[in-house]
Amino acid sequence: MRKNAWPMTISTCVLGALSMFLRWLQLQNVADETTGLIARGAALSTLVVLCIILEALMIGVFIFRMRGELITPEKPVTPRFHNLIQPGLAALACVLLLIAGISMLRNGGAERILGALFILCSLAMARFTLVKRSPGGKALPAFCTAVVAVTMCVWLIMEYKQNAAEPQLWYFVPGILATAATAMSFYYLAGYPFGRAKPMRTVFFTQFASYLCLLTAADPGASSRAMIFMALAALQLLESRAVMEVKG
Repeated sequence: MRKNAWPMTISTCVLGALSMFLRWLQLQNVADETTGLIARGAALSTLVVLCIILEALMIGVFIFRMRGELITPEKPVTPRFHNLIQPGLAALACVLLLIAGISMLRNGGAERILGALFILCSLAMARFTLVKRSPGGKALPAFCTAVVAVTMCVWLIMEYKQNAAEPQLWYFVPGILATAATAMSFYYLAGYPFGRAKPMRTVFFTQFASYLCLLTAADPGASSRAMIFMALAALQLLESRAVMEVKG
């Protein structure tokens, strides 16, 4: 086990939990002292931004310390878990993703389409994370990660169109960042079964996207949305650990 893997993962979780709390405080409705009007706690936006920057720098430092160990394998294959706890947590995350997708099917219009995509994502990630030696070669694992990346791109477009008229930028920007980072995360995870592994970029985006998903889980809205971000955060943290265990 790499000596820096656990500290980086734990640091991401701790800073993600702190940022989630700050984000929750930021989005609370408070009365302005001068006007008496109800407004969100925008003063905390600076702290949230600083936490995002701190997380990116922290991941960069850990990756720099592990740069000699994060070697591209000669024959990249899907990263594998090395204990029983990791696949158990991955299975739980896939179930949460499935439940969230089913709950979104009850809504109309684009939400129903997105719910169907997340159901497909839950099945794809169950295949990618839990079944490492089944038939299908490299094509099926690559397809599974591509499904999630494409779903994130669709969600990114929908999120922007839904919130474009929102006057407060920081009300929806963390969700946009989390969705975009998750798409990049699964893009680089797909590089392993495709034979184009890039460990340093994969670790950075899986860790950073996990942090942003934890941050965005504090946003108000449907419980299915928070469930999706929590499930994606868990899946990416687990896959990040698996990537760091790959031998050159």
